[in-house]
Amino acid sequence: MPEPKKLSEIFDIAPSNAWSPNFLIDIQQQAFQSWTRAIAAWATEMSEFAQARLQENMVTWSALIACRDINQLSACQSQFVQKASADYFAEVNKLSRLAMGEGLTAFRGEPREKTSAPA
Repeated sequence: MPEPKKLSEIFDIAPSNAWSPNFLIDIQQQAFQSWTRAIAAWATEMSEFAQARLQENMVTWSALIACRDINQLSACQSQFVQKASADYFAEVNKLSRLAMGEGLTAFRGEPREKTSAPA
């Protein structure tokens, strides 16, 4: 595991300026922007997933209505449970990756713009 970076390495500033008020405000602003991006990504993902699941549910209800005996009904319901379980599991993994990706980005400092503290 690599050594954690110092603030002065991440933000390309002199170590003596690492705790200046402007620098701390910049860090807070970047944290808020990162948080906002994460919330927006989660909201978008959850909305798209809910829409896809509702469409799948409509297909399943149509298939259930078309069933003519208990065996067809059981098979249809079984397929629905398997597909829904797989979809929900995949969605939880996707949301976890979104959360971890944004969280790691916020703390690594690599993809963000470098900030200079005032002299």
